[in-house]
Amino acid sequence: MFIIGDLIITLAHILHIVLNLYVWVIFAAVIISWIRPSPSNEIIRTILTIVLRLTEPTFRWVRSKMPRSLMSTGLDLTPMIVWLAVFAVDMFTYRILLRIGYQLSTGQTSNPSSFQNMDQFQY
Repeated sequence: MFIIGDLIITLAHILHIVLNLYVWVIFAAVIISWIRPSPSNEIIRTILTIVLRLTEPTFRWVRSKMPRSLMSTGLDLTPMIVWLAVFAVDMFTYRILLRIGYQLSTGQTSNPSSFQNMDQFQY
């Protein structure tokens, strides 16, 4: 079972990295929306396309769920809401998957005192 446990730990780390990269993409989308770069440069156009393709579907879905009164303030809170959601999902799934993987790789029970060495799997 230790192979499955190590696989789950590896998947937890990969998920953590992917979600952290998405947070940086959200940050790039916010910066791009503030400075409005000219898309005449090919590199800038490519960056704009990548960032918008990665963030806009999520932003659009969140905007459709937000109350209209919140959208009329002139300040788009969508990136902050998505960022908080990604952060919460990252924290929750990372810890849960690490705990499951650690249990399977060491064969320990769910006794909380048996997870004292789990800190080696921290960020």
